[in-house]
Amino acid sequence: MIHLNGNVLCVVDCETTGLDPMNYDMWQFCCVPLNFALKPDKKRSPFDIKLKPQHIENRQPNAISKRKFNDAVLYGMDYEVAANLFNEWFERLGLGLKKRIVPLAQNWPFDRGFIIEWLGPDAFEYYFDPRYRDTMVAAAFVNDVCDHTAEAIPFPGVSLRRLACCMDIEWDHKSAHDAFYDSVKTAEVYRQMILKTRYIQE
Repeated sequence: MIHLNGNVLCVVDCETTGLDPMNYDMWQFCCVPLNFALKPDKKRSPFDIKLKPQHIENRQPNAISKRKFNDAVLYGMDYEVAANLFNEWFERLGLGLKKRIVPLAQNWPFDRGFIIEWLGPDAFEYYFDPRYRDTMVAAAFVNDVCDHTAEAIPFPGVSLRRLACCMDIEWDHKSAHDAFYDSVKTAEVYRQMILKTRYIQE
């Protein structure tokens, strides 16, 4: 995308042990660079890592299964080590001076809080541009436009699964809630939204 001015659009997703970044942990993080077609860039490898929860005593059962939680505890990487690896990966992107990741996410404000807790606010600002894209917000906007123009609401639900279903995108329940899988699906949803810009045309 030319208008990104040297920044790079990446799908970002994280899996967590709960809803509050102050009391729960991110145990999986994924960042997938996209090409001009809004598909995973084959020239740039994704960053996909499991992290060891810091608050092992805290886990909301509806947020993460016991098996995945145990795997994260046993095989997850230390937060500081993972942050160093992310920095190395970011530098390999080869972006210009002061160029950053433009995040595309499903519910970015949620992910953002956990990523800041992991990297710290200064590092977060160094890596991520504030001009994010969000499929949940985009879907709500399209619904508002259609409602205002007395057209049928295209997205009766704005969860990632519901958006994928509305776009006739294949969805595997067993693979869902994995950061890489959800990132790929988020990119597919966003790409289809852009292709169907008739929603916001007069």
